[in-house]
Amino acid sequence: MTRHNYSNVIISKVYILFEFLHATSCKKTVDAKYNWLDYFETLSTFHFIGIRNHMLAFILSSVGFAEDPADMLPKPRPKTCIEFSGGDQNSDSEEATYAMAEGLPFNQVFSVLNETVQYALYCEQPDGYSALNMTFDLTIGCNGIIKDIEIVDHGGAPDSYLNCVTSVLYRANFPAHDMPDGQMVTYPVNVAW
Repeated sequence: MTRHNYSNVIISKVYILFEFLHATSCKKTVDAKYNWLDYFETLSTFHFIGIRNHMLAFILSSVGFAEDPADMLPKPRPKTCIEFSGGDQNSDSEEATYAMAEGLPFNQVFSVLNETVQYALYCEQPDGYSALNMTFDLTIGCNGIIKDIEIVDHGGAPDSYLNCVTSVLYRANFPAHDMPDGQMVTYPVNVAW
C-alpha cells in the first residue's frame, strides 16, 4: 500500500491562491497569459519555503491534527508591571488624596479574551454534547499574563475539554496594569456545535 503525502499538495494550492490574490490585490502586474498555477511557478523557492511551515501548522491544526489548540497561539511574554503610586496619603494634611489601582478596562479585557477563546473551538467536541456553558474566574497578573484560572461552573463538561479550554485561556496576552495582586475577571464561555 502506497502512502501519499497530501499536505504539500494542500499547502501548494493554498499558497498559490494566496500569492496570486495578493499580487492582484496590490495591483501588481500579472501578465494575462498566466493563470494561478503559472503564477506559482514564477515564485522563488526560498519565498515558498519561508511560509510553508506556518501554512502547514495552520492547515493541519484546522483539520484536527493539533495535539493542543493552545499551541496555535504564542506564549505571552511578561511585561513590566505598572507601578501604582497610591496618591498622597499623608495623614498630616487635610487635603490627603486616596487612589485605587485601576487595572485594565473592562472592554480591553474582554476583547483580548474573546479573541483568544476562538482557538478553543479547535478543542475536540466531547461525545454526547451539542452545547456547553462554562464560567471561569481568571486572575490577570500585573505583567499581563494570567496567573490563575478557576473553573466556577463546568457546565457538565468533561475534564479533558475543560483542560483544553483552560490551556487556551492561559495564552491570552494582556498589557501590563497597576494591580500588583492581579486583576480578577469572571469570564463565561458558551460553546455550541
